[in-house]
Amino acid sequence: MKTYALTVTCKSTRGIVAAISGYLAEQGCNIIDSSQFDDLETGLFFMRVSFISEDGVSRAALEEGLKPVAGKFGMKTALHDQAERMKVLLMVSRFGHCLNDLLYRTRSGLLDIDMVGVVSNHPDLRPLTQSYGVDYHHLPVTPDTKVRQEAEILALVEQYLAYIEGARSLRLEIAADYLVMAAWLAYLKSCLLLPKDPTIDPSPEELALRLQLRLQRLDAMREPVPG
Repeated sequence: MKTYALTVTCKSTRGIVAAISGYLAEQGCNIIDSSQFDDLETGLFFMRVSFISEDGVSRAALEEGLKPVAGKFGMKTALHDQAERMKVLLMVSRFGHCLNDLLYRTRSGLLDIDMVGVVSNHPDLRPLTQSYGVDYHHLPVTPDTKVRQEAEILALVEQYLAYIEGARSLRLEIAADYLVMAAWLAYLKSCLLLPKDPTIDPSPEELALRLQLRLQRLDAMREPVPG
């Protein structure tokens, strides 16, 4: 029996929880954990459900059967096999207590992820990171080098994307969203900390479009490989 995690986002309305739980019950699935949140300011609903497919229904079949429910409520859904280890590229600054905790939890098996690398704008945490056998990438940033650092981060992510594309040719599924999202979160953090140059810095709309295109690329990489 496989364990899955389903995430759901849609406009808040009545009947969402009943529709999701009812569908899973019909498919022979047993819910083992569920959490939900209503954002009253935006009117959005968020839900995460962990469940066991006790009848052995495949991930593809579950995703296909969910489409009518998702369509009815305008849901954005994602179904994850919890047996698959996620590839994580971690962005850090100068303080190491959180990094040390994450590295320890990863090595000891408390976090079911593969930490493929650590990126920082300071060199301080290189010894700590490398003591765990994890690659460390120092990408310094100043007001004069902010744009170049963004390019270097994206180049680093491209290297991991190339690896993922190679793995896809072997029919392996790897959760790469975290590589893209982490890189962009680091860049956005630098935008908040450093003065903005309107002649160089892209607008929020341009940033959103770039991120959207990269995530679309990752979605395309997950399409089944022709036999």
